[in-house]
Amino acid sequence: MPAEQAVEPAILRKNEWGFVGAIEGTWLTVEQKGGILSMVEWAKSTGVSVSRICVLLMISRRRVSRRRMKRNAGDDLRNGTPGPRHPLHRLLPEECRYRC
Repeated sequence: MPAEQAVEPAILRKNEWGFVGAIEGTWLTVEQKGGILSMVEWAKSTGVSVSRICVLLMISRRRVSRRRMKRNAGDDLRNGTPGPRHPLHRLLPEECRYRC
């Protein structure tokens, strides 16, 4: 299968980064995220579908799609802090004056 041969360098790079097997639940650096997106774009240009490259890289297509949208919108690929930005149970400013 020529498509699988074309994707082989992408899989080798993933292994160079130390990701053997699925990488879900792993925090990636900006460079690794960019590298994965580059691999997906390269595979797509050689005729491999995004779904197929995601299966071969063992990464969720949804994750790749979100990162592609962020990059195309000009957003940074850095990891954010986990959790909501404004939790419902946070202290109100007037509570913080007395407690903090």
